[in-house]
Amino acid sequence: MTIMSRLVLIFVIVLACACASEQRLEDLDATLNLYQNKFRWSNFDELLQFRRQAKSLGLDDYKRLSVIRITSYEEKQRILTDDMSQAEQIVMIGYYDKESGTEHQLLDKQLWKYDEENQSWFLDSELPKFAP
Repeated sequence: MTIMSRLVLIFVIVLACACASEQRLEDLDATLNLYQNKFRWSNFDELLQFRRQAKSLGLDDYKRLSVIRITSYEEKQRILTDDMSQAEQIVMIGYYDKESGTEHQLLDKQLWKYDEENQSWFLDSELPKFAP
């Protein structure tokens, strides 16, 4: 194999890796935007579908979440690992508690992991706890 052939092969490999990384980043952006939209509309059941092991909400969770209305959702920080297999996102969430008639804010630290097999991102942390 000539030097020129090797250089072309290396270039093709680097280009393929860059395209894969770009696609993974686009998938993360799309997933986080969809998650934010579900959150903003207080679709808490649908948020559970972003977790690898989706579990249903308990009766106490339903009661608590039924009085919560999300008023704001603002990304404060996003950090990706070098290999783009994990992302940490910190979000400031504003919510109104209809029972107490008060508005609150909380910082939600989310851990997102990339599933190679399914080629998708999933949430690996819990939903935030909304204090009354």
